[in-house]
This record gives sequence, structure tokens and C-alpha cells, in this order.
Amino acid sequence: KLTLNSGCDGYVDWGDGTAQDVSTSSVSHTYTEGGTYEIKLGASISKFALSTFTNAKPISLQQLNLATVTDMSYAFNGRTTITGSIPELPPALENGYYAFKGCSGLNGAFPTKLSDSLVNGEYMFFRCSNLTGNVPELPDTLENGAQMFNGCTNLDGTLPDKLPENLTIAYRMFYGLSKLTGNVPEFGSKLTNGSEMFYSCSGLTGVAPTMPSSLTSYTDIFTGTQITNNETTPWPDGAWY
Repeated sequence: KLTLNSGCDGYVDWGDGTAQDVSTSSVSHTYTEGGTYEIKLGASISKFALSTFTNAKPISLQQLNLATVTDMSYAFNGRTTITGSIPELPPALENGYYAFKGCSGLNGAFPTKLSDSLVNGEYMFFRCSNLTGNVPELPDTLENGAQMFNGCTNLDGTLPDKLPENLTIAYRMFYGLSKLTGNVPEFGSKLTNGSEMFYSCSGLTGVAPTMPSSLTSYTDIFTGTQITNNETTPWPDGAWY
């Protein structure tokens, strides 16, 4: 049995020959037989979250079609029995708050790029500990990346060359990702909070990027890394402890 929270009127096609109108805040469906089903959402559905489910085996996210969704806040929050790789994210996705937080059963690599319109990525992939590879390219629309990849301890690639231009909050964004290698990205001009952003990313090397004038919170931003100070535009006390 699955229970979905949805954002507005439309329908859900459950993939077993059953479709259901959505006129309330949540809908439920019970499958009569075990199997693999693709869930499709009607064109007017803008918010998707999996509220509850009872199932004899883990659910794979690859059987979801989320093309119309703009809000995935809390979509799969804490669902440790969900398996498979991250599905293709909706092209118009704006809110990924807590979307995959704690989904430790997810595996495989991140998508190459996140949705072009993503604004809120706070806790989006927090403690997705079995995901691997590079951190995906991040859109310039991203404003809040706090705790976004914290706990993704098997990420083992490199970071993007530059952080999003509109990124404002990056508190613990890459906290503890010791398998990452290469340089710290160039910072955007709007960053205000980068405290502990790269804390214990012990594989990062090179010279610290230029500090934007907007950045006022940066405690322990490079602590536990191999990043060195830029003597031309030196960082103030507090970036390393």
C-alpha cells in the first residue's frame, strides 16, 4: 500500500491499470499482486511526497514519472528501504528540501546535473551514504545548499569548478566527504554562510578560493582539508582551526 501527498487537482496512474483522481491532500492505493509498477502523475500535480507505505520488499524509485513536479520537499524523507539509483529529477523542480534525506538504500552515481530551476536543496541528499561518484553540476538558481550532501560518505569524485552564483547558504554542504579529491570550487558572489562547508574533506587540495565580500560566516570552512591559504587574498582567522 502506498500513500502519496500531492499538491493540487489531477490524477495518479498507479501502473496496474488503475488511475485515481486527486482532489484531496493525499491518496492511497493497495496493489493486489507483487511486481514492478510505474507510477505516473497527472499534468496538474506539482507536489509529490511519499507519506507512508507498507510493502513486502523495497521500492525502486526508477518506476516513478515525476515530470510535472516542482516541489519534492519531504518526498522520500527517511525511507531507508527505497533502493536503486536516483530517478531523473523533474526539469522544473524548485524545492528539494529533505527530498531524499536518509535514503541510505539508494545506490549508484548521482545524475550529472540537477534540475535547472532548483532553489532549495537543504538536506536534499543528507546521509545518502551509498551514492557514489562526482557531486552533480549545480544550477545557478540554487540558493540554499545547507547540509545538502552531508553524510554522502561514498562520494569519491571531484567537485564542480564553481559553486552556483546565487548560492547564499552552504552550511555543512559537503561536510565530512573525505573521499572527494581535487580543488575547492570558486565561490559565487552571494555566499553568506559557509561554516563547516568542507569540514574534514581530507582529500581536497590546492589553494583556498577568493573570499567573497558577502561571506560573513565561515568558521571551520577548511578545517581537516589540505587546502592552503591564498597569500594574495588571505582568509581571516576562523577558516582553519
